[in-house]
Amino acid sequence: IVVQILSPSRVAGPLVRPASTLRSLASCGRRRGVAALSVFQSPRRRAVRSILGSTLLVSHQLRPSIAGERLSGDGGRMADIDRKKLYDNVADKYDELDGGAAATALGLPEKRAKLLAEASGDVLELAVGTGLNLPLYRYENIKSLRGVDLSSGMLQNAVVKKNKLPARDKAKISLSEMDASRLSFDDNSFDYVVETFSLCVVYNPEAVLREAFRVLKPGGQLLILENSRSTNPILGLYQDVTADILARYGGKACIWNQDVIELTKNVGFKLDYVEDYGTGLLRAVK
Repeated sequence: IVVQILSPSRVAGPLVRPASTLRSLASCGRRRGVAALSVFQSPRRRAVRSILGSTLLVSHQLRPSIAGERLSGDGGRMADIDRKKLYDNVADKYDELDGGAAATALGLPEKRAKLLAEASGDVLELAVGTGLNLPLYRYENIKSLRGVDLSSGMLQNAVVKKNKLPARDKAKISLSEMDASRLSFDDNSFDYVVETFSLCVVYNPEAVLREAFRVLKPGGQLLILENSRSTNPILGLYQDVTADILARYGGKACIWNQDVIELTKNVGFKLDYVEDYGTGLLRAVK
């Protein structure tokens, strides 16, 4: 979902799941009452299949050391220790998912760039990961950019991307190992907080959003690009049926049927604009 949210009182080779796996999931879904999932096998639905493939990581490709382990956490969400272990292990291959050919085919780099063009002043990026967003900011509008992530392995890759930027741009960037649900920054520290494709993974997304709200300056904005439950009834039901098992045994441990709009509203953010991509699997909100 691309999500840009306004704080009310503060006026933010491609990894496509093999067809055999999709057929198995579709068959399981039909047994659970989900109809018409065979559309994923149609060449004319390649875009939908690509979205699913990029969201439902291939576990044997990205997490061989912990594939099949049952993860701790409520509702399939990973506890911090599990999440850190996972992302440290897959850090060197992670760009194949969120920055690979499948992501490019879906236009994710353009969606990221469109969102990040809004950021200016003092900016905080939550779960900066391997730094996929770092080349996409408009640094002429940015005073400082702080990037935080729980995984030291992911941050090592982000440092590599930072060092490839022009000297005047990378001088504005500071990267730190930090839990997004327990930020060490003071209240009212940032003009913009950015989050892309991590709310579906963190153990307590509402805690992360509350921290984002806290560190935003009056008038600051939260910008989010995130997975969300589809507005298509069939896809939405499919997500509901598969969310827990895929989060527990899939590669990214992503809860891909979360309602990001509801999460942000619950914390107190005001949504000013919404744009759906891929029947709501991705969503732009301002």
